[in-house]
This record gives sequence, C-alpha cells and structure tokens, in this order.
Amino acid sequence: MQSSRNELIQPGFQPRALALREGFKRLAIVLGVVVAFAITLWRQHDAADPPQQHSLASLCRVDYAKARSATDTAFVDGHKPAVSKLTAVASVSCGQLRRAGALKL
Repeated sequence: MQSSRNELIQPGFQPRALALREGFKRLAIVLGVVVAFAITLWRQHDAADPPQQHSLASLCRVDYAKARSATDTAFVDGHKPAVSKLTAVASVSCGQLRRAGALKL
C-alpha cells in the first residue's frame, strides 16, 4: 500500500502549506525591497521642506538685516545657511528663498 501511495504523488507536487510558505517568502522579499526603496527616497527628499524652510528663512532674515550695502546683500543671496551638518550640502541659498517669496523682509 505504501508503494502505491508514493506512486500517486507527482514528483513536482508540494503540499499546500509549503506552497503558501514559499508565497509568503516571496511577498516578504518584494515588500522588503519596496520599503527599502521608499526609505531611500524619503531620506533624499528636498532639503527645503516647510519646517526647515521656516528655520532657514529666519536665518536668512537675520543675515539680510545685517547687510548694509549691495555687496553685502549679494553675499547673503549666495549664502547657504546650515541648520545641521546633514542639510548643509543640500540647502537652498538665501537668494533662492527670497526669489521664491519665502522671506517676508
């Protein structure tokens, strides 16, 4: 009886539980890749998001208030204030904020 039972099972046959486990593994891998991609995109978002833009604008307002000549103002236009070391490279300049209307001088 045992040999006839083994003959009925096809070589490529997998029990349902094993097939479900394989499906869940594939789903977990795909979800892991999607989450990793989303985190990568989220960490590389634009440095001038509204809360940070507000703090950058306040730093630029102080610099513009200290400017006494056109040369000083041109220097402030090109200045990129750094709120933190992470945003120092990706920061926008004071001139870009002024032209975008983010500074109420």
